[in-house]
Amino acid sequence: MNRAKSYQYQRGNGAYTLCQQCNNLTGVWYAAEFIEFVYQGMSFLQQANQEPSLEYPFHFYPLQVYKQILCMFLSTNSPEFSKTNLQLRKIVLEKDGFYIPSQFKIYLFYCVGNRMRQTNYCGKLNVFDRSQNSFFSEIAWPPFGYVMASEAPPDDRMLDITHWGQLRYNQFRSWYLKVPVLPVYSYFPGDYRDEADIEKAVTANQERMEKSKI
Repeated sequence: MNRAKSYQYQRGNGAYTLCQQCNNLTGVWYAAEFIEFVYQGMSFLQQANQEPSLEYPFHFYPLQVYKQILCMFLSTNSPEFSKTNLQLRKIVLEKDGFYIPSQFKIYLFYCVGNRMRQTNYCGKLNVFDRSQNSFFSEIAWPPFGYVMASEAPPDDRMLDITHWGQLRYNQFRSWYLKVPVLPVYSYFPGDYRDEADIEKAVTANQERMEKSKI
């Protein structure tokens, strides 16, 4: 399989949120394989016209991809988050360590829409059903979105990839993955309504406001 050659990944998303040593080490250890994984995902998404419904063959090093995703969440969140969750730092800074954090699960989805989101750890609360509450951090940068959640994810359609953290650094896998497609059209973290649903909600709110004025 052809490997991606044209990516430049030294600066990540453009923000300097990791110390120089950590940024350099994790970039060397994980970034290239993560970029190759993203390249494959983008290719499948484009081939399926942004509506993939089948399992597609990914050829990759799961632990390296998994640890890069953890690095991204440590970068997305505040330094206090990193200090509070020392286990996450330990996992990403031990290149050959193959274990998963006890307090978090990691989820994956195809991100389609007109927004990109990067959200600190937050809560999505359901006042009618507390079992639907979710506490999570989200990164939605096409072609993929990633969620790190301490309980249930904000949407149960997401693919749980937490078990990737149990493989070894140099274990290569060819896996058929069925990654769900979730639309990202709003600014609100954990909101996966499509454009039509958002327009309906806006219209309904406007109608309620007009009625309240009568």
